[in-house]
Amino acid sequence: ASGSNQMPPNFKVLIHALLCKKTADCSMEGCTRMKSLLSKVEAHTRHCTYSNQPGGRTDCTTCSKWRQMESLKHHFFRKLINHTSQVKGVSPQQPSQQQQQQQQQ
Repeated sequence: ASGSNQMPPNFKVLIHALLCKKTADCSMEGCTRMKSLLSKVEAHTRHCTYSNQPGGRTDCTTCSKWRQMESLKHHFFRKLINHTSQVKGVSPQQPSQQQQQQQQQ
């Protein structure tokens, strides 16, 4: 049965790896492998010859996918903060400028 809420394979691992702060020994299956892949994609974006040309970032599929993953990371980070705040009974706060800069790194 295929539902409209069905996630693609490895989507949960992708989201977890984007948010996971552990540098090693994460207990989630596939996290280390996914982080390795994400690291390679991020490295590509720093050295992509297309992205160094005016308007070129939109031409490179890998760079485009990386920007989509960064958007996912920020989206799910906000959801996680909102959920955590609701569980703790605290009203969610907007991330400080310093937290936003840390997320972008």
